[in-house]
Amino acid sequence: MIPSEPYRISQEMLFEMLDLPLPSKSEMAGLHVATNYNLCFKRPDARQRDDILKSVIEKIDADTQIVGSPERIDVWEKGWLESLSLYRQNRNLPSNGDALIPKFIRPNQAVRLNGDFAIPLVEHFESKMVAAIREIVFSHYFAEVSEFHEFGAGTGHNLLDYCKRFPEVKCFGSDFVESSVQLVREIATDFRLQLSASLFDMVRPDDSYTIGTNAGVFTFGSIEQLAGSFHRFIEFLISRKPSICVHIEPAIELYDATQLYDWLAVKFQSKRGYTSGFLPFLQQLDHEQKIQLIQVKRLGFGSLMMEGYNLIAWRPISKLL
Repeated sequence: MIPSEPYRISQEMLFEMLDLPLPSKSEMAGLHVATNYNLCFKRPDARQRDDILKSVIEKIDADTQIVGSPERIDVWEKGWLESLSLYRQNRNLPSNGDALIPKFIRPNQAVRLNGDFAIPLVEHFESKMVAAIREIVFSHYFAEVSEFHEFGAGTGHNLLDYCKRFPEVKCFGSDFVESSVQLVREIATDFRLQLSASLFDMVRPDDSYTIGTNAGVFTFGSIEQLAGSFHRFIEFLISRKPSICVHIEPAIELYDATQLYDWLAVKFQSKRGYTSGFLPFLQQLDHEQKIQLIQVKRLGFGSLMMEGYNLIAWRPISKLL
């Protein structure tokens, strides 16, 4: 059997994946995408692919996690507390930012890429892909905002990256558990960032939370955890009229369930109870001219079990007047 040749994801491929315009050479020089991450992989042979499919099916059958259940609050509190402890242990090390990579981003397992599984040939392939995607998204959508708000900030890894890239912008991170908020606050202090953090429950938005003029809003895998209870949060955002809202989230509606590869992801997301209906809700709001849906892009990239990284961007319609 002929072994799969190695492939490398170029800068051009990343922009094509995101369906965003390729910057000029001078603008590209300011980005680290692809060149610094060495995103190399190979495709599995037939036997390896069968083994991967078998492991996916076994994981689905054995999985008992239910998103949105009351006990998940304690799970997230403990999970981010572990990240906080790890960050404190590595606080004085040059690699302290690595401690902020969420544990659900597995370091060296197979990933989903462009309609098939891929076997990484570099350490931490998935987290490096996330960093490259995030850099392009931040530079395209949030370069001109005066405030940056991330809801469901988790470990604060996205906030740290944004604050380093745009130090003049006021940044705000929030989460619904205290351990995450504390972690973001310590990051802000240690790196001397223009960043603050607060508790915020996306299911029950706090009306006292303010979003200023020309603000950008970002979520990264946090709407997926709401078990479909996202409507009040979106209505809250519309009422606050940010300039741009960008979500990197799973969207079950983007799969083609007639294909086994996609069907397994649908089955996994459905069994877990991850949010569904988010994209159709935004599409309906766009139809009602309450928002402008700017971009919906299936990136074709995800972890072993599902594609959690789709790009959705919109703004309240009043910003167009």
